[in-house]
Amino acid sequence: MLTAFTQAEFTTMHDQLNSKIGQYVSRQVTNVAPSQDMMVVIYSAKYTQEDNVTVRIVFGGTPVKITGLWFDSPQTKAK
Repeated sequence: MLTAFTQAEFTTMHDQLNSKIGQYVSRQVTNVAPSQDMMVVIYSAKYTQEDNVTVRIVFGGTPVKITGLWFDSPQTKAK
């Protein structure tokens, strides 16, 4: 993730998410799926402005690092 985002880009993404779905409250793992040399973990997350945000994180590489990160909900899709 450190090579995928600069600190400024990460801060922008964080601020955009907060403006749409609010502050993070909690999460629960809903699925874990090994895929080739990666592990995909899907969470159902709760934020202050939205209760059901799907968060998908892909872990891979050696050493293991986050190689993918997605947030999905009606509010994150809204423009």
